[in-house]
Amino acid sequence: MTVATITLESGGDSVVVCAPNTSYFSSDIILDTNPDGIYDTGFTVRTVSGAFEQGGRIIGESVPIREMVLPFWLTPESRPRFQKLWGTPGNFRKVRWHFDGPSGRRSLTLKLAKEIKYTTEDGHDASIDGVYHAVVSALAVNPMYESAENVQQFTNPSSGTNTGYFNVWNPTDQNLWLEWAFDPATSWSFPDFSFNQERKWGRTVGQDAARMIVTPALTQLLSVMSDPMMDTYVSADLSNAAGLFNGVEPIYPVPPYTGTQTNPIVVPVICNGPSGAKATLRQRRFWSAESGLE
Repeated sequence: MTVATITLESGGDSVVVCAPNTSYFSSDIILDTNPDGIYDTGFTVRTVSGAFEQGGRIIGESVPIREMVLPFWLTPESRPRFQKLWGTPGNFRKVRWHFDGPSGRRSLTLKLAKEIKYTTEDGHDASIDGVYHAVVSALAVNPMYESAENVQQFTNPSSGTNTGYFNVWNPTDQNLWLEWAFDPATSWSFPDFSFNQERKWGRTVGQDAARMIVTPALTQLLSVMSDPMMDTYVSADLSNAAGLFNGVEPIYPVPPYTGTQTNPIVVPVICNGPSGAKATLRQRRFWSAESGLE
Protein backbone atom coordinates (compact mmCIF):
# COMPACT_ATOMS: atom_id res chain seq x y z
CA MET A 1 0.00 0.00 0.00
CA THR A 2 1.34 3.41 -1.00
CA VAL A 3 1.53 5.91 1.85
CA ALA A 4 1.55 9.62 1.05
CA THR A 5 4.08 12.00 2.55
CA ILE A 6 2.32 14.71 4.56
CA THR A 7 4.16 17.84 5.64
CA LEU A 8 3.16 20.74 7.90
CA GLU A 9 4.77 24.10 7.07
CA SER A 10 4.41 27.37 8.96
CA GLY A 11 6.50 30.34 10.09
CA GLY A 12 9.65 29.09 8.40
CA ASP A 13 9.39 25.63 10.01
CA SER A 14 8.57 22.43 8.11
CA VAL A 15 7.99 18.97 9.55
CA VAL A 16 7.01 15.66 7.94
CA VAL A 17 4.24 14.01 9.96
CA CYS A 18 3.57 10.99 7.73
CA ALA A 19 5.71 9.20 5.13
CA PRO A 20 6.27 5.78 3.49
CA ASN A 21 9.30 5.17 5.73
CA THR A 22 9.80 5.74 9.44
CA SER A 23 12.61 8.30 9.34
CA TYR A 24 10.12 11.08 10.17
CA PHE A 25 9.58 9.51 13.62
CA SER A 26 12.69 11.39 14.76
CA SER A 27 10.71 14.68 14.76
CA ASP A 28 8.33 13.24 17.41
CA ILE A 29 5.38 14.93 15.64
CA ILE A 30 3.45 12.02 14.18
CA LEU A 31 0.05 12.03 12.49
CA ASP A 32 -2.27 9.48 14.11
CA THR A 33 -4.09 6.89 12.02
CA ASN A 34 -7.61 8.34 12.13
CA PRO A 35 -7.66 11.94 10.81
CA ASP A 36 -11.00 13.26 9.63
CA GLY A 37 -11.86 15.76 6.89
CA ILE A 38 -8.86 15.12 4.65
CA TYR A 39 -10.92 13.37 2.00
CA ASP A 40 -14.24 15.24 1.99
CA THR A 41 -15.77 18.71 2.08
CA GLY A 42 -19.09 19.38 3.77
CA PHE A 43 -21.88 20.93 1.73
CA THR A 44 -25.68 20.85 1.45
CA VAL A 45 -28.16 21.53 -1.32
CA ARG A 46 -31.41 23.47 -1.19
CA THR A 47 -34.64 22.38 -2.84
CA VAL A 48 -37.93 24.03 -3.68
CA SER A 49 -41.30 22.35 -4.34
CA GLY A 50 -44.45 23.64 -5.98
CA ALA A 51 -47.83 23.78 -4.29
CA PHE A 52 -49.43 21.17 -6.56
CA GLU A 53 -46.58 18.88 -7.53
CA GLN A 54 -44.74 16.06 -5.84
CA GLY A 55 -41.12 16.22 -4.89
CA GLY A 56 -38.90 19.21 -5.49
CA ARG A 57 -36.09 20.66 -7.52
CA ILE A 58 -32.56 21.51 -6.51
CA ILE A 59 -32.12 25.28 -6.64
CA GLY A 60 -28.65 25.75 -5.16
CA GLU A 61 -25.89 24.51 -2.95
CA SER A 62 -23.99 26.03 -0.07
CA VAL A 63 -20.30 26.86 -0.30
CA PRO A 64 -18.40 23.74 0.73
CA ILE A 65 -16.36 23.83 3.92
CA ARG A 66 -13.46 21.57 4.78
CA GLU A 67 -13.29 20.97 8.53
CA MET A 68 -10.39 18.79 9.59
CA VAL A 69 -9.84 16.96 12.86
CA LEU A 70 -6.21 15.91 13.00
CA PRO A 71 -4.81 13.77 15.82
CA PHE A 72 -1.07 13.70 16.50
CA TRP A 73 1.36 11.99 18.85
CA LEU A 74 3.91 14.31 20.49
CA THR A 75 6.52 14.28 23.21
CA PRO A 76 7.05 16.96 25.88
CA GLU A 77 10.07 18.13 23.86
CA SER A 78 8.20 18.39 20.52
CA ARG A 79 5.05 20.00 21.93
CA PRO A 80 6.40 23.62 21.88
CA ARG A 81 7.46 23.26 18.26
CA PHE A 82 4.05 21.83 17.36
CA GLN A 83 2.22 24.68 19.11
CA LYS A 84 4.36 27.28 17.33
CA LEU A 85 3.40 25.81 13.98
CA TRP A 86 -0.27 26.63 14.65
CA GLY A 87 0.12 29.79 16.71
CA THR A 88 -1.91 30.92 19.69
CA PRO A 89 -4.99 33.14 20.27
CA GLY A 90 -4.30 36.58 18.84
CA ASN A 91 -1.54 35.14 16.65
CA PHE A 92 -3.02 32.19 14.76
CA ARG A 93 -0.80 31.11 11.88
CA LYS A 94 -1.71 29.81 8.47
CA VAL A 95 -0.36 26.29 8.19
CA ARG A 96 0.32 24.69 4.83
CA TRP A 97 -0.70 21.02 4.70
CA HIS A 98 1.21 19.39 1.83
CA PHE A 99 -0.02 16.01 0.55
CA ASP A 100 2.57 14.34 -1.70
CA GLY A 101 0.80 11.36 -3.21
CA PRO A 102 0.32 9.59 -6.57
CA SER A 103 -0.78 12.85 -8.27
CA GLY A 104 2.12 14.93 -7.02
CA ARG A 105 1.90 17.68 -4.41
CA ARG A 106 -1.47 19.17 -3.48
CA SER A 107 -1.80 21.58 -0.58
CA LEU A 108 -4.31 23.12 1.80
CA THR A 109 -3.95 26.27 3.89
CA LEU A 110 -5.29 25.65 7.41
CA LYS A 111 -6.07 27.77 10.47
CA LEU A 112 -7.13 26.61 13.90
CA ALA A 113 -10.91 26.51 14.44
CA LYS A 114 -10.53 26.13 18.23
CA GLU A 115 -7.92 25.31 20.82
CA ILE A 116 -5.70 22.25 20.46
CA LYS A 117 -6.80 19.50 22.85
CA TYR A 118 -3.87 17.87 24.62
CA THR A 119 -4.31 14.64 26.58
CA THR A 120 -1.95 12.11 28.11
CA GLU A 121 -2.06 8.34 28.25
CA ASP A 122 -4.17 6.99 31.12
CA GLY A 123 -4.29 10.46 32.66
CA HIS A 124 -0.66 10.26 33.75
CA ASP A 125 1.62 13.28 33.53
CA ALA A 126 3.35 13.47 30.15
CA SER A 127 6.72 13.60 31.89
CA ILE A 128 6.03 10.06 33.12
CA ASP A 129 4.82 8.50 29.86
CA GLY A 130 6.82 10.82 27.63
CA VAL A 131 3.90 11.26 25.23
CA TYR A 132 1.06 13.63 24.41
CA HIS A 133 -1.97 13.05 22.21
CA ALA A 134 -2.96 16.32 20.50
CA VAL A 135 -6.18 16.85 18.53
CA VAL A 136 -6.26 19.79 16.12
CA SER A 137 -9.54 21.17 14.76
CA ALA A 138 -8.82 23.30 11.70
CA LEU A 139 -10.61 24.94 8.80
CA ALA A 140 -9.20 25.12 5.27
CA VAL A 141 -9.00 28.72 4.04
CA ASN A 142 -9.91 27.35 0.58
CA PRO A 143 -11.63 23.95 0.81
CA MET A 144 -9.95 22.70 -2.36
CA TYR A 145 -6.46 21.27 -2.66
CA GLU A 146 -4.06 23.47 -4.64
CA SER A 147 -1.49 21.96 -6.99
CA ALA A 148 1.62 23.68 -8.31
CA GLU A 149 0.79 26.93 -10.09
CA ASN A 150 1.84 27.68 -13.64
CA VAL A 151 3.40 31.10 -14.39
CA GLN A 152 3.94 32.50 -17.90
CA GLN A 153 5.20 35.89 -19.09
CA PHE A 154 5.10 37.97 -22.25
CA THR A 155 7.55 40.86 -22.69
CA ASN A 156 6.67 43.54 -25.24
CA PRO A 157 9.49 43.26 -27.79
CA SER A 158 9.35 46.87 -29.05
CA SER A 159 7.57 50.15 -28.36
CA GLY A 160 4.11 50.17 -29.88
CA THR A 161 1.38 47.55 -30.27
CA ASN A 162 2.40 43.89 -30.11
CA THR A 163 0.64 40.60 -29.39
CA GLY A 164 1.79 37.81 -27.09
CA TYR A 165 0.29 34.40 -26.51
CA PHE A 166 -0.34 32.28 -23.42
CA ASN A 167 -1.20 28.59 -22.99
CA VAL A 168 -4.27 27.92 -20.84
CA TRP A 169 -5.44 24.52 -19.65
CA ASN A 170 -7.46 23.18 -16.73
CA PRO A 171 -7.02 19.47 -15.88
CA THR A 172 -8.96 19.76 -12.60
CA ASP A 173 -12.54 19.15 -11.48
CA GLN A 174 -12.88 22.82 -10.38
CA ASN A 175 -13.16 26.12 -12.21
CA LEU A 176 -9.84 27.82 -12.99
CA TRP A 177 -9.82 31.59 -12.41
CA LEU A 178 -7.01 33.32 -14.27
CA GLU A 179 -4.76 35.85 -12.50
CA TRP A 180 -2.99 38.57 -14.48
CA ALA A 181 -0.39 41.26 -13.77
CA PHE A 182 0.38 44.09 -16.19
CA ASP A 183 3.25 46.56 -16.26
CA PRO A 184 2.60 50.28 -16.94
CA ALA A 185 1.53 50.84 -20.55
CA THR A 186 -0.86 52.91 -22.68
CA SER A 187 -3.22 49.90 -22.65
CA TRP A 188 -3.38 46.14 -22.43
CA SER A 189 -6.08 43.87 -23.92
CA PHE A 190 -6.48 40.54 -22.16
CA PRO A 191 -8.85 37.60 -22.76
CA ASP A 192 -12.04 36.73 -20.90
CA PHE A 193 -13.17 33.94 -23.22
CA SER A 194 -16.55 32.38 -22.43
CA PHE A 195 -15.78 28.71 -23.20
CA ASN A 196 -19.49 28.35 -24.13
CA GLN A 197 -20.73 29.57 -20.73
CA GLU A 198 -22.78 32.58 -21.90
CA ARG A 199 -26.16 31.09 -20.95
CA LYS A 200 -25.21 31.02 -17.30
CA TRP A 201 -24.89 34.79 -17.42
CA GLY A 202 -27.93 35.47 -19.61
CA ARG A 203 -25.82 36.40 -22.62
CA THR A 204 -26.16 35.31 -26.24
CA VAL A 205 -24.46 32.01 -27.04
CA GLY A 206 -21.15 32.69 -28.77
CA GLN A 207 -21.24 36.39 -27.90
CA ASP A 208 -18.15 36.21 -25.70
CA ALA A 209 -16.21 33.43 -27.41
CA ALA A 210 -13.34 35.84 -28.02
CA ARG A 211 -14.15 38.53 -25.43
CA MET A 212 -11.25 40.87 -24.61
CA ILE A 213 -11.02 43.46 -21.82
CA VAL A 214 -9.05 46.65 -22.48
CA THR A 215 -7.30 48.42 -19.62
CA PRO A 216 -7.02 52.19 -19.27
CA ALA A 217 -3.56 53.77 -19.33
CA LEU A 218 -1.53 52.27 -16.49
CA THR A 219 1.07 54.22 -14.53
CA GLN A 220 1.86 51.37 -12.14
CA LEU A 221 1.65 47.58 -12.00
CA LEU A 222 -1.94 46.31 -12.13
CA SER A 223 -3.14 42.99 -10.67
CA VAL A 224 -6.27 41.42 -12.20
CA MET A 225 -8.02 38.59 -10.31
CA SER A 226 -10.90 37.03 -12.24
CA ASP A 227 -12.11 35.04 -9.21
CA PRO A 228 -15.33 36.84 -8.07
CA MET A 229 -14.32 36.28 -4.43
CA MET A 230 -11.30 38.56 -4.89
CA ASP A 231 -10.84 42.28 -5.57
CA THR A 232 -10.64 42.30 -9.35
CA TYR A 233 -8.37 45.26 -10.08
CA VAL A 234 -5.65 46.28 -7.59
CA SER A 235 -2.75 48.63 -8.32
CA ALA A 236 0.78 48.21 -6.98
CA ASP A 237 0.11 50.77 -4.22
CA LEU A 238 -2.81 48.50 -3.12
CA SER A 239 -5.44 51.01 -4.27
CA ASN A 240 -8.61 49.62 -5.82
CA ALA A 241 -8.53 50.39 -9.55
CA ALA A 242 -12.01 49.03 -10.37
CA GLY A 243 -13.38 52.53 -10.98
CA LEU A 244 -11.08 52.93 -13.98
CA PHE A 245 -12.86 50.10 -15.82
CA ASN A 246 -16.39 51.59 -15.87
CA GLY A 247 -17.97 48.41 -14.57
CA VAL A 248 -16.26 46.04 -17.01
CA GLU A 249 -15.22 42.88 -15.13
CA PRO A 250 -13.93 39.42 -16.05
CA ILE A 251 -16.85 37.01 -16.08
CA TYR A 252 -15.72 33.56 -17.10
CA PRO A 253 -13.58 30.86 -15.48
CA VAL A 254 -11.82 28.18 -17.48
CA PRO A 255 -14.17 25.19 -16.98
CA PRO A 256 -12.98 21.86 -15.57
CA TYR A 257 -11.21 19.55 -18.01
CA THR A 258 -10.56 22.25 -20.63
CA GLY A 259 -7.46 21.74 -22.76
CA THR A 260 -4.35 19.85 -21.72
CA GLN A 261 -0.72 20.75 -21.16
CA THR A 262 0.15 19.19 -24.53
CA ASN A 263 -2.91 20.64 -26.27
CA PRO A 264 -3.70 23.91 -24.47
CA ILE A 265 -6.08 26.74 -25.37
CA VAL A 266 -3.91 29.53 -26.79
CA VAL A 267 -5.08 33.04 -25.83
CA PRO A 268 -3.71 36.44 -26.92
CA VAL A 269 -2.65 39.49 -24.94
CA ILE A 270 -2.14 42.79 -26.77
CA CYS A 271 0.22 45.45 -25.44
CA ASN A 272 0.19 49.06 -26.54
CA GLY A 273 3.15 50.31 -24.61
CA PRO A 274 6.90 50.59 -24.18
CA SER A 275 9.49 47.99 -25.01
CA GLY A 276 10.05 45.64 -22.09
CA ALA A 277 6.55 45.98 -20.59
CA LYS A 278 5.54 42.59 -19.17
CA ALA A 279 2.30 40.68 -18.79
CA THR A 280 2.21 37.75 -16.33
CA LEU A 281 -0.40 34.98 -16.19
CA ARG A 282 -0.75 32.76 -13.14
CA GLN A 283 -2.87 29.63 -13.23
CA ARG A 284 -3.62 28.35 -9.72
CA ARG A 285 -5.30 24.97 -9.98
CA PHE A 286 -7.57 23.58 -7.29
CA TRP A 287 -8.93 20.05 -6.79
CA SER A 288 -11.70 18.71 -4.58
CA ALA A 289 -9.54 15.72 -3.58
CA GLU A 290 -6.01 15.24 -2.35
CA SER A 291 -5.17 12.98 -5.31
CA GLY A 292 -6.65 11.72 -8.58
CA LEU A 293 -9.55 13.22 -10.61
CA GLU A 294 -7.32 14.14 -13.56
